[in-house]
Amino acid sequence: MQKHLALILALGATFAPLPAPAAQAKKGSAARKVEPLRVINGQMRGRAIAGRFMANGRPEDFSFVLSKAEIVGGKLQLIGEFRLGRQARAAEQVKASIAGAMAKTIDPWPSASDEEPEQKPKTDADEQKQGREAKNPEASGQLGQLAQSTQDTARKTPNIPGERNEQTQSLYSQAEMATGCGLIFLSLNMSERLRARMGVDARPLQLGVVLAPLDNKLGEDINRRICALVQMSSNKSGGTSLTASVEEFNRFLASRR
Repeated sequence: MQKHLALILALGATFAPLPAPAAQAKKGSAARKVEPLRVINGQMRGRAIAGRFMANGRPEDFSFVLSKAEIVGGKLQLIGEFRLGRQARAAEQVKASIAGAMAKTIDPWPSASDEEPEQKPKTDADEQKQGREAKNPEASGQLGQLAQSTQDTARKTPNIPGERNEQTQSLYSQAEMATGCGLIFLSLNMSERLRARMGVDARPLQLGVVLAPLDNKLGEDINRRICALVQMSSNKSGGTSLTASVEEFNRFLASRR
């Protein structure tokens, strides 16, 4: 009888539920196993690259404001101030190397963002003149002949140098692909404190950068200059010309602060 009682007590101890603190610790350990942050994305407007990412299950805003560039080991490196949060005043200096870039192409047809050509307003004298010409058949015939001859002359007249048309559009696309980037990938080298706040492990954080589409001339200028510097460094152009271009780019950034 005593042997059976001891066996029952032993089985009861084996299948007893875990204490509440141990169960909570087990859940907390599982919750901490979160995939580290690898990539964030932002839009460039002017010198600032801004975006949002998820940090510990909550949305977090960030900004990276470019201040200068330098050549390290023959490669372009960008330096700027990195901030977390919209109202954050304190910023950390972060260095970013160029992890990659994709060339930018343009649409050969006008878009909604293109500026409308200015139209000269019609005056009362022009409307009266058109009315008189319409009433005179002989004058209308002469105008038709004049329009026909003008069209023939226009067909024979060469295009104005620098003017975009269907024939020259491919050349413009190639030129802009060589000077502008549609997408830039930056590899951010951050401090341990900033990594911990963002949930980043020891590997560099990648930042994908695109241009803000409207009212962003400064951002477009910076984008073209960065892409040109990347190409110069990758093509191993003359060290003197590359250094001079970087110095000119830094003066450009400083003048736009």
